[in-house]
Amino acid sequence: MRGLALTLAGLAPLVASAEKAVAQAPVSAPSVYADYCASCHGPDGAGLKDLGEVLRGNTFVRAKTDAELKDFLMTGRHPGSPDSTMDLIMPAFDYLTDAELDAAVAYLRILAEGGDTP
Repeated sequence: MRGLALTLAGLAPLVASAEKAVAQAPVSAPSVYADYCASCHGPDGAGLKDLGEVLRGNTFVRAKTDAELKDFLMTGRHPGSPDSTMDLIMPAFDYLTDAELDAAVAYLRILAEGGDTP
């Protein structure tokens, strides 16, 4: 139990850092999420049946570095991918700017760590 408490306490700086990045992002992270992610993952990251995975508390997002998440967003995922839990396509967002991708990653961090979204 103590290990879990230490792990959860260690997440606070990560959430605070992500929340700060959202606030300072040159583009609106909530807008990027709403424009490109919410249609499948839901406006609050709770996922939509047969469309997109739940992002709140998502272990895939939590296990990846920012660079890995950015690469994942740029390449997407095809059905049959070994790490896919829904066996659905996720489109590649390789047309987004670096600032938009950075904002999306920051917002995904907040959702995955259970922080409050703006």
